[in-house]
Amino acid sequence: MKLNSEAKVAWAVVVAIYVLFTIVRIALFPEQSLVWHIELSVFGLVSILFFGFTVRATDEFLDKKYPFERNIYTRIFLQFIITFVVITIFRWFGSLWLKNIMPFKVAKEIWYISFAVNLFMVLSVILFIFGYHFFRRWNEQKLLAAELEKEKALVQYDNLKNQ
Repeated sequence: MKLNSEAKVAWAVVVAIYVLFTIVRIALFPEQSLVWHIELSVFGLVSILFFGFTVRATDEFLDKKYPFERNIYTRIFLQFIITFVVITIFRWFGSLWLKNIMPFKVAKEIWYISFAVNLFMVLSVILFIFGYHFFRRWNEQKLLAAELEKEKALVQYDNLKNQ
């Protein structure tokens, strides 16, 4: 997957925001070791990158099998289910790893809240993707309509000239 300049900027912003959150975490948990902070930072960054690439790979795969012009509801459903399942499995394995390095037990409420946040993230990203695709197609259609209008005017002009 080749990243265009917009995607590179988006990834740079995500990494910058993550670094900011890492600094905040260090300020909130100064008693924790540097190794603990580094491990959490690496895990978080890997999670964000994995999430981004999962969404992108799913989108590209479904573009080939279920393009937007066909059954849009099937496309939305499949994109959501595939992305959600992959992220949930990754999160489950990650929680097993994090359980070993966390100095405190994570309450079930926090687990449910973070699960809801994952659900919200998946839905937000998928809605963004669909919005982007629809806007791009709308823009293409608008340009095509303008070209057709121009051609129509030229044909009418030629007809008038020929008369």
